[in-house]
Amino acid sequence: MENWQGPVMVYPYAGRKGGVSGKWYDHSENNEESIEEYIDAAKIWVDKGVQIVGACCGFGADYIKPLRQIIPAKV
Repeated sequence: MENWQGPVMVYPYAGRKGGVSGKWYDHSENNEESIEEYIDAAKIWVDKGVQIVGACCGFGADYIKPLRQIIPAKV
């Protein structure tokens, strides 16, 4: 990011095979990454300068909601 001056976004993909087909994903299935692992990774991304953090629908709201508690409001 040392040569890029614009905003940087991280949007991890859960790796669901059905995602390409456009089928709705069942959020009751577990992801390979735990919520805690996702949050820990998000902290690192923000510390490295990422301004937008999200995730594909395979992660679900349980992964996204905690971001508000740990990521600064300016991000």
